Amino acid sequence: DYTLLSLRHAATVQFEYRLVGVDTEWVSAGQRRVAYYTHLPPQALRFEVRALDVDGRRTAAAALPVVVTPYVYE
Repeated sequence: DYTLLSLRHAATVQFEYRLVGVDTEWVSAGQRRVAYYTHLPPQALRFEVRALDVDGRRTAAAALPVVVTPYVYE
């Protein structure tokens, strides 16, 4: 889950995200504020999200490190 603090036009903010190491391009999420990934291999990744305001200007990307650990039997 992610969001943007915006007091102006909060309902019209659009989002794009990517999981560096998995996605080759930004994924357009529209107004959805959640990203889903399944069957990720064990590795260190970085999740990035950015917002587009009503004028189409992009914010700087916010990043979060993600570590997918292997199952015990792997």
